[in-house]
Amino acid sequence: HTPRPTHSPSHPGELPDTGSRGGEWIIGSIAAALVAAGGTVLVATRRARRRTF
Repeated sequence: HTPRPTHSPSHPGELPDTGSRGGEWIIGSIAAALVAAGGTVLVATRRARRRTF
């Protein structure tokens, strides 16, 4: 008799551990860079509109 894999996780509600650590700060850095770039574009477009009117 061979054991069958179960379809239900042993700890419901938890994501499986991939073993990679430190990825959180990379994602946070990318998010912060995108926010900063968006703010820079917003300021630049507002300044450009003030000059044209």
